[in-house]
Amino acid sequence: MSIKAVISAICVLFLLGCAGTGRQTEELLQKDYRAMSNPELQTYYYQLNDQIARVERQATGTSVGFGVGNGPVRVGVNQGISRSVIADDLRERRNEVRGELTTRGMRP
Repeated sequence: MSIKAVISAICVLFLLGCAGTGRQTEELLQKDYRAMSNPELQTYYYQLNDQIARVERQATGTSVGFGVGNGPVRVGVNQGISRSVIADDLRERRNEVRGELTTRGMRP
């Protein structure tokens, strides 16, 4: 198997993983929490927490990059921490839901 095939396979797997998280985030953000029953609202709050953790795990850590061209093959490793804008949207929604829980006399 050539190095280009390996790199392509890694990229496809990475993109599929990101797409799943993005779809879950979009579905969570589209829900109308004001119309939910109390148990549904509490469950929704915990779903938001779980999704924030998932998104942040993907945005944090070590990334490995490969470069292929006419010259030699290059490999690079980068260690860094970044916060995703998506996680910020989820945090904002979680705060709104927390406020709704408080309005209803509930605690998260």
